Amino acid sequence: MVKIGKIKSDALASMKKCWAETTLISLLDIGYTIAVYIFIILAARLAGLHTANSVMPEFDRLTPGFAVFAGVTILIAYLIKCPFYFGIRWYYWHAANGNLMPLSSVFACYSSTGTVSRCILLKFLTDLRSIAFSFIFGGILFLEYILACRLWEYDSGSIIKFLISAGFSVLALGLILLYIAFTLKYIPVGYLFADDPYGKIRDILHLSSSIVNKRYGNLLALYLSCWKGIVSVFLLFPIPLIQMLANMYTAVFLRECLDSGKPAPEPVDEPSERMKILTN
Repeated sequence: MVKIGKIKSDALASMKKCWAETTLISLLDIGYTIAVYIFIILAARLAGLHTANSVMPEFDRLTPGFAVFAGVTILIAYLIKCPFYFGIRWYYWHAANGNLMPLSSVFACYSSTGTVSRCILLKFLTDLRSIAFSFIFGGILFLEYILACRLWEYDSGSIIKFLISAGFSVLALGLILLYIAFTLKYIPVGYLFADDPYGKIRDILHLSSSIVNKRYGNLLALYLSCWKGIVSVFLLFPIPLIQMLANMYTAVFLRECLDSGKPAPEPVDEPSERMKILTN
């Protein structure tokens, strides 16, 4: 039985032991994304496709050459970051068990070309599934939106418009929940890879899906239980702290799931005093 309160308390206890390291890890993760963004923006400025008044390049003036450049840059950045993504999960996986690793362990997955290749393949297969679900549910939601707009224009009655808006909102919420239900299956992948770095990729994906299918309600309840903390710290120090807590909560949760699924060790009877005398 997975107890949300115990998981949160264990995760916070583990966080207290490595809060400095986890903060630096989160800042490195966020800093890498910002650095890639700044690099693309600087390239756009040099190409005359970005002004000081805009946050993103001006897409109406986007040239095919710059589009290819930006796409290749993002792809290279993605490939470089894949081992770092699993390295972060590696650190949290061991920290959740009380094993404090050095900060350099987040780069452990760069140790060999074989490990780098496995990380890229596993991350690609995981993201491919999430992207596929995004297109499917996003397409359905877009069609629902067009239909709702047509119905809205067809009838001007306030009651009908209210029913159309309410119906679209309910359907949209249902699709979002379905999308979360499908993509939630692959959140454990990075931590399971840390648990068994040499396991088959197919087995890791299957185990990830299996754990979430069995513990979906518990995992969702764990994340939903954090909403008060997220709101309270959002204005102060939002993204790094939320990322740190989410990683530690997930690592502790998955360790609890795997440990609860293991068979209990068989009891070993202590030999009686008489038996000890006879055997000696």
